[in-house]
Amino acid sequence: MIATTAIAFAANSFAADWRAIAEASGPPWKATATGLEAKGPRYYDLPEIALDGMDDDPYAYFQSRAVNLWQYAFLGDTKGKDYTLTATVRVLDPAPLKGSRPGEGYIFMNYQWGREAIGSDVGLIVRHTDADNYYQVRLSTGYGHVELWKTHGGVVRVKPFAFEAGKDYRVAVTASGPWIVVSVDGQELIRYADAVEPLLTGNAGLAVRESAVRFSDVTVTDAPAITEVVPAHKPDFHIRKWVGRDYIFDGDEPVGHITANRRAFEEFKLRPGLMPMLITGTVPVLWGGGTDKLKWSDKGKLDVLAEGNELKLTLGPVDDNGIVQPTGQWLLSYDAKQNSYVLDGKLSADVLKDGILSKWGSFNLADPFFYQLLAPATDAMPACRSHDNAAIFLRADGVLCSFPLNHAGKNNAFAPAHELAIKPDGYWVTVVDGWGVATEIPADNTIRYYGDYCHWALDQHIAPLWKPDQVSYAGVSPQESPAKAGDRFEGHVRYRLWDRREVSAAIAKGVRPTSTENPDRPLIAHLEPVNNCATILQWVNGTSRSMWQGNYEIVRDTGRNDRTCLRLRGGQTAKQEYVGPSFRAGPYLAKTYKVGAWVRSRDFHGTIRCAIDSAAYPKPNTDPKPSAEVKFDGPGDWVWLGFETSVPHQSYSFSWSFQPTGTGSVDIDDITLEPVSPDKK
Repeated sequence: MIATTAIAFAANSFAADWRAIAEASGPPWKATATGLEAKGPRYYDLPEIALDGMDDDPYAYFQSRAVNLWQYAFLGDTKGKDYTLTATVRVLDPAPLKGSRPGEGYIFMNYQWGREAIGSDVGLIVRHTDADNYYQVRLSTGYGHVELWKTHGGVVRVKPFAFEAGKDYRVAVTASGPWIVVSVDGQELIRYADAVEPLLTGNAGLAVRESAVRFSDVTVTDAPAITEVVPAHKPDFHIRKWVGRDYIFDGDEPVGHITANRRAFEEFKLRPGLMPMLITGTVPVLWGGGTDKLKWSDKGKLDVLAEGNELKLTLGPVDDNGIVQPTGQWLLSYDAKQNSYVLDGKLSADVLKDGILSKWGSFNLADPFFYQLLAPATDAMPACRSHDNAAIFLRADGVLCSFPLNHAGKNNAFAPAHELAIKPDGYWVTVVDGWGVATEIPADNTIRYYGDYCHWALDQHIAPLWKPDQVSYAGVSPQESPAKAGDRFEGHVRYRLWDRREVSAAIAKGVRPTSTENPDRPLIAHLEPVNNCATILQWVNGTSRSMWQGNYEIVRDTGRNDRTCLRLRGGQTAKQEYVGPSFRAGPYLAKTYKVGAWVRSRDFHGTIRCAIDSAAYPKPNTDPKPSAEVKFDGPGDWVWLGFETSVPHQSYSFSWSFQPTGTGSVDIDDITLEPVSPDKK
């Protein structure tokens, strides 16, 4: 539960209308005669019970309830939308450089990339309207920089500055129209115009993270309008060390991290000022048969061939067992017409030893996947601007196809691999919050590819189609198709951004391929308002496509509160295979949830069961899965079938089903998953 404390500051130190709200469970803000002091709790000093099931792991972090270590104080009224926040700050006790930050794995696969950011001692906040919309200027004594961060853009500017603990700095942040201007001791360090959905109003605030800080002489004053025209973007690509790692920068904006082993690009942006949207391999991704024999070195090779208007790189991970040598040659450029970065890679892999790797099962193009939509690092559910996720691709026959993203649907009842084949010189686009991340397969590829993707991270596999009528998504074994020393595999891949207009037009035009697998288990994508889960599961509410597995039907002539409901007959099942944070549900914040639906018997004799069938937990859990049953012996009116459970909060993900056992049929409506109370035990 968030501890909310209102503090009236001393009139001789602050403007009379300043009020602060401490929005964290750590030690409170303290107003003194000389200013405002705050001390944030340190993650590794917190007792396990305070972490609330949090896993300190880059993969699990965004799937569990995170601990927000920022301590905030906000001004109640900014008196107008253009203003300057000024404060004298002194770091009394710096934050430790320990914990997860961009570059330490696939953390924050979402708009909130970099929210926590270890080593950030001080934050000055402008344009704050809610947890999902604001700018934050951060000062770090440990890293010696000032950085500008935006909820929907990540870190957009980094400037070196030798901050020292125990020393006063006068920091001013001006928010005027789309401009954010930052100065320290009168020296302007950042002058940034937000060209991607700028935030034009909102409150000012202060923040600390794992540090102790004193703020004094805090003022918020009207700012004159900045009338400069936002300049056209001019790229300036270069490699730069940031937080101890190799990053690609465009000017002062980090746009991509290159891992030390040179096997992956992480946190990659496809538009200046837009959040990172892409993680991809830098060389052909080797997986499947024989790859368990590879031993990758912690450090690979990086050659920078050109910087400036374009960036040219050659990357070479090192296999210490000498089985294969992969190489990636990359060109990063900026397409001003599309306002998109274009990441173009020519990839190769040379086999050095016989009989270990599979010729077809091991060699793949770069393996892309895409950042999530919601933040793990807020104690209140972000008001994220959600869109239906989808896949769009140009099929081998030239037909434009589109369908809602659903891993279980695609694998269990959607299409065989050959029906997902990508046209030479075609593309596969994964839609994330309305933006499209396009993977293009240039015509000079000699191998055909098809698109595949996984549910948990929206990762997209562009895999080789090793036979024309291929059904399975699996490759072949080394025994079936061995690779020999001297074999060389080559591929060409290109990434760019589709804006929301392009995405909307393609989805409207695209044809959804028909399923040829599992015809006895059809999947229905429906828009009917049979669900009531908008509170935390936007993807199953009445305004977005909900894909329940099973052989149910949608009935449009009757319903509990409308003329639409879902109907099941005895022995049939309606099931959600994966319910969890990876499906736009965000972190589960409540202790207890109400799960269930209203059911009615048409002519049913038997029992209908609502159940959580399986769950993946961060830690071993042997608790029985919750369920509820209702018996009918003939026609019956609407009754509630459901239960309260902590499983959605405790688990990474779970499956959820409705199962009638008997004869006849039942109707199901207003399917519900909602928090009972955020603080209920």
